[in-house]
Amino acid sequence: MCHKFYKKGTHIEEIEDVLKAILRQIKIPYPNNITDLVFLALENNPTYLKQYKTYANEDTHIANAMIGKFVKNYTGMKVIGTCKNPRSKLIKSYTKLGY
Repeated sequence: MCHKFYKKGTHIEEIEDVLKAILRQIKIPYPNNITDLVFLALENNPTYLKQYKTYANEDTHIANAMIGKFVKNYTGMKVIGTCKNPRSKLIKSYTKLGY
């Protein structure tokens, strides 16, 4: 699953295991700020943060969009809105998800 504008050879699979590990730690039903919680977990864990920075490289906008899409698909949730004031400093906004 590679975005057409993303650098060649970079795939969500490079950070997928980290995202799955984070999502397994969050209780189901997932809250509508699940995407923000995933980015907070990336931000607050030095190992995860290093992997995120390696994955995102210089293009955090595309990387963050791919991570957000992964979270949506993994959880099976649907888009219910947008939040412009996330707690995570890795993102400027996120899509709120619901059931």
